[in-house]
Amino acid sequence: MNSKVQPPSWWALKEALWQELLAFFTPTTRSSFDTLSNQLSLASNWLPLSLGQTNSNFKLTLMDKCYFVQIKNKQNSDLQPTVDFQKLNQQLQLHTNIEPWLVNNLYESTHIKIDDWFDSSSITNKLFHNPEFIRSIVNFLVHLHYSDSFFSTRGIQLPAIQIEEYVRRYRQLALTNAPQETKSIEIYFHQSVAFTKYFRAECYCHNDLTLENLLYSEHGILKIIDWEYSGWGDPLMDLANLIISCQLSSQQEHSLLEKYSKTSNKNIDLERLSQMKRLIISINHLWHLASQKKERQIQ
Repeated sequence: MNSKVQPPSWWALKEALWQELLAFFTPTTRSSFDTLSNQLSLASNWLPLSLGQTNSNFKLTLMDKCYFVQIKNKQNSDLQPTVDFQKLNQQLQLHTNIEPWLVNNLYESTHIKIDDWFDSSSITNKLFHNPEFIRSIVNFLVHLHYSDSFFSTRGIQLPAIQIEEYVRRYRQLALTNAPQETKSIEIYFHQSVAFTKYFRAECYCHNDLTLENLLYSEHGILKIIDWEYSGWGDPLMDLANLIISCQLSSQQEHSLLEKYSKTSNKNIDLERLSQMKRLIISINHLWHLASQKKERQIQ
């Protein structure tokens, strides 16, 4: 690294990451090494984003173009059921049925991910009062859950969610990172285990449909981000995650389920959905305790 040009002091950027950025952006921007180094080093070109709690995310403005840059936190990768992000992303890109809802990925390695920037409006759960938004999110879910392309590759290229192992790993990480909360951890763990018996791995799912992972433009275009948790799972868990994480009202939940059932031509087992919502709540408590760190590391 040029000794006279240092990355922003507020970003714990390591030499390997810096070299990856230079290697990607040099041919992309057709800029000289010195010009690119100086532009990448300007703190004003990097806007930290508060979305997500697993990785460090930024909006990078470079040569009049914007990018989404994600630095992957190696420690927090232990919280995820999928570890080969690069392979997973490559496989997802092959499924044209969900392509309209994917942000264009430009580069990905084990350490860093670079996407085209997607301008989205402020997202709140009030959007679930918008019939057009409901239509968009339901169309995405139905294409994801019931596309023939996913069924044809089941068990070959795409990961599967082993929900019991998932919960056990969260328990172990929570006990390691928050030993002072052992009593609460055991309560949430046993609750989660009890609800996993209702889990049925029937189709491909996103598994992390939170409000932060939904991007919606002023032109009514919906994009879904953060696919690291995706895998073969339970469609009702995706619905439950939306309902719980987006804090939907009874009316909003009814509109979502009614549209999903009509579009997919599938009857929704409301009792099992209720158990999935309880599972999501218990797992969220475990995740919160498991993700506590004394010091955040970027590797």
